[in-house]
Amino acid sequence: MGISLAALLVMSVFFTGVLMMYRTTLFGNLVVSEAIDRSNEMWLERSGTLITVEDAVANPIGGCTINVNLKNSGIRPVHNYQNMDLIVHFQSNPPEPIRLDYSDTQDPAALAPDNWTLVINRTLFPFQPSIFDPGEDAVIHGRIGLAGAAIVDAVVVGTSNGSMARYSTGPIRVSPC
Repeated sequence: MGISLAALLVMSVFFTGVLMMYRTTLFGNLVVSEAIDRSNEMWLERSGTLITVEDAVANPIGGCTINVNLKNSGIRPVHNYQNMDLIVHFQSNPPEPIRLDYSDTQDPAALAPDNWTLVINRTLFPFQPSIFDPGEDAVIHGRIGLAGAAIVDAVVVGTSNGSMARYSTGPIRVSPC
């Protein structure tokens, strides 16, 4: 009787352990499955956004400004400009790369230092002027607040969902404002 009771106790501990391992494995599989599904959704959203930089030039009138010509080649519109990034890289350090902040002004001359704005040509693209739709062209006007002259080497434009466009500008000389 004592051996049967001990065997029954050992078997119940064993089955409890097996059930706990099963539940843990099931929970782990559920967490991994949800993470894979979320990653897939993010990738699909990101793959629909394709911003390309056509050209980047310094504005000859204001030596501290840079104009970046963009094209929305993807299938998704971009409308949350305030969450986009514009990063300007220079040939030498200092200065370090600068991240410019979005400004909702439509007048590039009114930009404060280290700010940028996106302008869509309303005569060519009159529909939804505040949304950068697929197939449209736009220009980012950025004002760089530098203490001295520098040479821009590259620009990076990033959207809010992580899609990025990199463009090596070649040497573009910019001066302080």
